[in-house]
Amino acid sequence: MCDIKNTGNVEPIDRTREKQPARTSNQVRIVVVMDRSASMKPHEKTVVESLRNFFASLRGGLPKGLQGLVTLTQFGAKAETSALLQPLETIAVDYHAGEESTALWDAICYSLRLETSRHVPVLVLFVTDGEENSSTEADLRQVQAMIQTREEWGNWSFYVLNLQGRPSRSAAQLRVEVIDSTPEKMSEALSRISGSMCRDVARLQSAHKRALLEGGR
Repeated sequence: MCDIKNTGNVEPIDRTREKQPARTSNQVRIVVVMDRSASMKPHEKTVVESLRNFFASLRGGLPKGLQGLVTLTQFGAKAETSALLQPLETIAVDYHAGEESTALWDAICYSLRLETSRHVPVLVLFVTDGEENSSTEADLRQVQAMIQTREEWGNWSFYVLNLQGRPSRSAAQLRVEVIDSTPEKMSEALSRISGSMCRDVARLQSAHKRALLEGGR
């Protein structure tokens, strides 16, 4: 089982510093897991601008009355969360790349264990320009099972933004929607994804309500 523990590979966050908002039906949770490996170093400015535009697009596109809450995790050899359930209106993007490896499975496991809501729509985006090459806390089978379980809950939607400029084996293994792009075209790709996510919200709300009704019979 993928436990969040301080091994030097997967860093837990200090939950005492953050007060999580109540779980209410007018929320949308947005989870972004962003690669900060060394190959992304030349693209730091692009990443910051692209993520800011992405969050702004979500603010404008989500159904009226829904509050977007963002959790932003960055990873290379280890994963750490720079924002936990921060409102879309105030989310700040602080991004610095340079780590030497890509522990993608560890980062996904870490992030999915931070967010376990079954009550509101959860939109998840994994962004990487490389292949998994160094995870020690999680393996592919664990990650696939975690994603499948959340999809079966009916209130989760997953995307991968692959920035390699060619198909990614690791991205394909996640069995979710993959958007292939490059760091230079990241903003354009995120604009497409934000549109899809905003459309997903109504679908997720409807599917989840239907699942709750069927479960109560």
